[in-house]
Amino acid sequence: MLNPIMFYLCYIALGFISFLSCVLLGVVRQRRWGVTVFYCLIVAMVLLVGMRGLQVGTDTWQFASWVSASNSVTDVIFWVEVVYFGLGVLGYKLGGMQFYLLLTAAVTIGCLFAGQRRLLLLHRDAVEQFGLGLVLPLAFFLTISASTFIFLVANQVRQAMAVGFLLLAISFLIERRMVAVCCCLFLMMFSHVASIMMIPVILLVRPLKTSQPMFVVSMVMLILGCAQVFRLVVESSGIDYVAERIREGIYTETKLSIYFKTVVLYLFATLFTFLKLPNRNRVYVYVLNIYLLVVGISGMAIEFGEGANRIQRFVVLLLPVLTVMAMTAARNKQQLFYLISATSILYFFFVIANGSFRATLGLY
Repeated sequence: MLNPIMFYLCYIALGFISFLSCVLLGVVRQRRWGVTVFYCLIVAMVLLVGMRGLQVGTDTWQFASWVSASNSVTDVIFWVEVVYFGLGVLGYKLGGMQFYLLLTAAVTIGCLFAGQRRLLLLHRDAVEQFGLGLVLPLAFFLTISASTFIFLVANQVRQAMAVGFLLLAISFLIERRMVAVCCCLFLMMFSHVASIMMIPVILLVRPLKTSQPMFVVSMVMLILGCAQVFRLVVESSGIDYVAERIREGIYTETKLSIYFKTVVLYLFATLFTFLKLPNRNRVYVYVLNIYLLVVGISGMAIEFGEGANRIQRFVVLLLPVLTVMAMTAARNKQQLFYLISATSILYFFFVIANGSFRATLGLY
């Protein structure tokens, strides 16, 4: 089993390998090996996440002790989120603690990248212009760099599993395969209970043909959230309250990081909404509207701290697909260069804002 330091080093190495693969595949004309590279990266990611030790992350040991308990099947939480915990208990019964981590990692990562692959295939410009062998490794690299710790903490692995089923549901909804949509949404709901909020989201934005109206709605939601923060400042001890919240953010690296991430997410929203792309097809607009509405909900809930953070995790794993779609829709190399530069800077600041490195790694 990997300890926190080894896990983090392997995670960085895998990210570097995926980045190098994207660069090489972008240079060479023959990209037929790119799909094979993509599947190899997925297998490596499953093994990495599945072989992490119980001391990796802040709650891995807590989830492991729960699935190993003799009365876990009779607990209410088991039936509320039966997909994740059912896999966990099954893995523990079949092969012990490490197989529990490996099985949940395989389902999570498999569903997540299967959903990404289906959405990129539906966005035909991505395949026709760049080739599937380049866009898939690029989506993989952006996923593991967008949220460095999404696969460390067991609670986030649980939510990532739900997002994987969500991406599959979105792709099936575009194809109007309603039976598959219902199955994926059922699995999503019983993987992470908070994912229920995504069902009205993907249905509400489905009829929209453009993204500008949803951007306005998202900004209004952010203004309402900021108004709530301002109201609390006015009703409390004024500047002393502000100073206390800043100290809280500095020491806990939670509040300030959430505020900072919200800013970055809205900068992404502005870039993708108003960038003049010649190939803004219906798939791109639909995914972008989902992103805008969820970001707006997180902005409205910004004062709730961790609540806004949990909402933002849904768009963190939607962001890589949206970024690849935007890149492949660029009109020329100059626009592509500007887009890559802008998204690289935003990704950098987003990763920096992702909370405490020590706490997430389990190093106290």
